[in-house]
Amino acid sequence: MRVVAGLIVLGFGFGIMHLLIATREDPARVEAPERAIVVETVRAERVSVPRVSTGFGTARPRHAANITAEVSGPVRLRPSGIDPGRWVERGELLLEIDPREYEDRLAGATQTLETIAAQIRAISIDEESLRESLALAEEAVRLTQNELERREQAFADGSVNRFELEVVQRDLTRAKREAETLRQQAGLIPMRRDQLRAQLESQRATVRLAELDVERCSIRAPLSGVIQEVSFEQGERVSAGTQVARIVDLRRIEIPLSMPMSSGSVLRLGDPVDLQPSGAAGGLWSGQVSRLAPEADPVTRTITVYVEVEQDIDEARQDRRGQLLPGQFVMARVLSPSEGERVIVPRSAVVRDRVRVVGENGRLKTMSVRLAYPIERVFPTIHPVAREWFVLESGLEGGETIVVAGADDLSEGTLVEAVDAVRGRRAETDPGGRG
Repeated sequence: MRVVAGLIVLGFGFGIMHLLIATREDPARVEAPERAIVVETVRAERVSVPRVSTGFGTARPRHAANITAEVSGPVRLRPSGIDPGRWVERGELLLEIDPREYEDRLAGATQTLETIAAQIRAISIDEESLRESLALAEEAVRLTQNELERREQAFADGSVNRFELEVVQRDLTRAKREAETLRQQAGLIPMRRDQLRAQLESQRATVRLAELDVERCSIRAPLSGVIQEVSFEQGERVSAGTQVARIVDLRRIEIPLSMPMSSGSVLRLGDPVDLQPSGAAGGLWSGQVSRLAPEADPVTRTITVYVEVEQDIDEARQDRRGQLLPGQFVMARVLSPSEGERVIVPRSAVVRDRVRVVGENGRLKTMSVRLAYPIERVFPTIHPVAREWFVLESGLEGGETIVVAGADDLSEGTLVEAVDAVRGRRAETDPGGRG
């Protein structure tokens, strides 16, 4: 009876349960709201920025001198303090070669010059004397000619004999011969004078060269600068043509920069340049483009740009710290003038020439862009820390809300909440992807 009663109760319970299930109402369906993903954004801005071209090169002095000996001889003097690292002024004595041999040559050449000058003065005296003698000889010819004419008349009259006539004829012949000899000697005077004058000029050149050799015995600094080296000591013999010293002017440094060939269309003379020498302490050096090579290297596809840097040099200080030195490797950034305002975006926002923007109704939208060139600069009003940017050729108009972080795994059309990287609050966006 108990079993039967239990079965009846259990059956009754199952029946009620099935009835309740069969008669229950379905619950109302309520869809959960879509959750927006937070992304960091910046506003695409149009700015005027210079074109930045990078290159590298090795610094060298704009003015330097390898000083060679122009005469041979032993070094008689090397002044105290003429050592590498010291500043010297233009014209300062570096070495003195024993000049006695060249002074003797100069004395001999000068004596010869004076001898030739004396011969020229003597020939002028001879010329005057010849002129007087020629005048007397010509007068004697005239008088003898007159006497001959009288004797010929007297001979015709029978007043004189032939012997007396012949005596006068011989006198006339002798007088004419003497006059002609004097005339020839006087005619040679200009030629002798020209020869002596030519010898005089030649000897003057010899004297000048001898004087120059004496001057060359004193080797002086051809420019102001720092001594790089002095190769000879007092007592050592120097041969003509041997380098004895080198001087470098550190006040103006030139750097030939190798730059991409694509930079050639934008670089101009006078463009400012930022330079970072290897191992240099302190900030950047500033220079400007002074020259542009006319040809590009087809192998390396680079062009050479010459940059000049001027620096102040303390002549009394030999410590070269903080100075741009010849031989240093230099990295450079040339800032060419802006070609107008263009849209810039952080480099991190560009992936395969595409950027993501917050478009209509706050959803992600991908847009293609065309890159012009990269720049390195801080734009704190656009992004607080980004230093690397792309300048765009086309693709954005400016004002778009660009996603810079937080959207790597999100697909097109995802609902996002744009947080401005500068303000730290939700960015205001408008339909169509414009911020």
